[in-house]
Amino acid sequence: MTDPALPMKSIKVPVTGSLRADLEKQTADADIKALMDMTSERVQSQFGIALETEINQIAGVVTVGLFARRPADVLLVGTAHGVVTLTRAT
Repeated sequence: MTDPALPMKSIKVPVTGSLRADLEKQTADADIKALMDMTSERVQSQFGIALETEINQIAGVVTVGLFARRPADVLLVGTAHGVVTLTRAT
């Protein structure tokens, strides 16, 4: 990805995932996950928005989860004691 907000020409992102193929049916399914630190204010305001927009354009992407354009209103956190619901102050 290239963007004026990027201070370098490329970024490295750790990616994990799996690929399942059914050769008989000639189908394939991929589950790919990447984790990036988006805590920098500059990243959230410039690069994060561009990255979120670009990833959302990829066919098959269900959700990005960057929340760079708009912060989440509700955060559900799974714990050993159940789910904790955190709500953004308005």
